[in-house]
This record gives sequence, structure tokens and C-alpha cells, in this order.
Amino acid sequence: MDNRDRILAEIDAAFSEPPPDWFGPEFQGQALKLVRRWITGEAAGDPFLFMDAAGFRHFVPALARVAYGTGPDFVLDRVLHYLTRERIGACSEAERAAVEALLLDLREALRSELYGKRSAKLDCGLRRLGGELCASDQEQDRLLAEIAEAFAVLRPDWFCDATHCCECAEHEAELQAETVDSLRREVMGDGGWDPVTFIKNPDGFKYFMPALASIACATGPDYFLGSFLTYLHADRVESFTERQRAAVEALLLHLGEVLGPKIDAGYDRDTYNWALGRIRGEPGHRWWHQFYEASLSTRA
Repeated sequence: MDNRDRILAEIDAAFSEPPPDWFGPEFQGQALKLVRRWITGEAAGDPFLFMDAAGFRHFVPALARVAYGTGPDFVLDRVLHYLTRERIGACSEAERAAVEALLLDLREALRSELYGKRSAKLDCGLRRLGGELCASDQEQDRLLAEIAEAFAVLRPDWFCDATHCCECAEHEAELQAETVDSLRREVMGDGGWDPVTFIKNPDGFKYFMPALASIACATGPDYFLGSFLTYLHADRVESFTERQRAAVEALLLHLGEVLGPKIDAGYDRDTYNWALGRIRGEPGHRWWHQFYEASLSTRA
């Protein structure tokens, strides 16, 4: 048995748990075939970008095999993108050790393919497996700390206009029960029920910004950047100070890099560009309906 076969055997042993409940019988024994279709774009979408940790672990043996591809079959950079902090944190010691051995072997086997950002991604994966923060992780933590300082504002007395309707009153009650330290992803619901969308007080939105920015960095099934971008509408952004704008812009640029494939897969690229334009104060980046209403008034 050569070194690669030994490493793959260790991967198989470490990630031998049964597939998750959602993995239907029609997929049994098809992991490698599915991985090749999903990761190369042959099939629409890329489930690995939003898959939970249990589902992802089931596919690690197949991902390990396609990761050795070279030339037009080189996909290691994509595989490394899947090794997020959250997924690695959910791995056992045996699983981490097996993946670390795999990446070290890939670094030697694909040396000629690894340059620039590819090499940096591999180093990031190895650091995370070793319990350390890579450069990208450190930068993200620094940006979130700057957001927290820039938006360290006093808690306002109100957030939503509770007198507007019963739904607004419920959203106000929900937000009154939260603090910037307690706000979590579950409070925002699934998009159909989201109290943050109804925040009318600009100071109320700024109060929760540190928590929202942190949630926006989530990956896998907790991906939330698309919703976060819609929160940055013109009326809120125009109330930001120069430091606050700069802090949000820096975070968006960082997330545009580290969450790039997810932004595109979630069809959020246009929303991302519009939000970035609004933060920068570029003309033409207020909500479209404001321009539509303005055009109607000029025709009258």
C-alpha cells in the first residue's frame, strides 16, 4: 500500500459514520459520482456550500479522492473552501488528524499546482486543523472587533414602530427581549418573519450591527450574508458615521473574498454589489422603488 492509499484508508476509517437522515436511498453508494458532478459544475448548484456538518462528513472520503486531481481536474482549492472553521470545529480528533495527513500529502503531490491564493488556502486549512487561526480568520476577527467599536452605541428606547400594526408590535417585543450580545440567527427566522427588517429607528439598527455582522460571517446551512445585505438599505446607511461606513465596507470586501462561491451560489452577487455601492455612497444605489416613484413625479 503506497502513502496515498494509506492516507485514503485512514480517511475512510475516520469518516465511517452512516449517512445523515436526509441522504436518501437513491444516493447510497453514489458519493464519489455525486461529488464529481457537484464540484465540477456538471450538476446545477453546489450542495457542499450550504451542507450541514453531518452531511459534509459523509462526503469527505469522496472529496479526498477528487482532491488529487491535476490540470483541468484540479479542484483542491474548492475542497479547501469547504473546510470552514465551523466544520473543522465539529470534527473529532481522529477526523482532524486524518484530514491533516491528507492535506500534507496533497501539498507534496500537487506542489506544481499550488501557488498564490491556492497555497494560502492550503496553509489556512492546516492551521485550522491544528487549532490555530489562519490569516483570513485573524482578519475577520479584527474586522468584527472594529465593527463592535464603531457601532458601540447606547441602546435606544424603541426599535420598530409598535403603533403601526400588530406585526410591528410583535417585532418590537421580540427585539426588546434581545441585546446586542444575545441576538442570534434564530430570531431572524427564515425571511418570512424577520424583526430586523422592520427596525425603523436607525439607532436601533446600529445598536444591533455588531451582532448582525457576526451572524453575516456564518457558513454552511447558517449562511446569512444575503439577508444581511438587504438590511443595508439607504435610509440606514445614510445615518452611519464615516468610521461606521468604513468598518462595514471593509467587512463586505473581506466576505466578498471568503464567501465568494456562496454569494454566487445563493444568487446574492447583485445584492452584494448594490450594498457595497450604498456603503461607499456611490450614486444610483438607493432602492429602485425610490427612483421609480421619483420618475412618476417628474412625469406628472
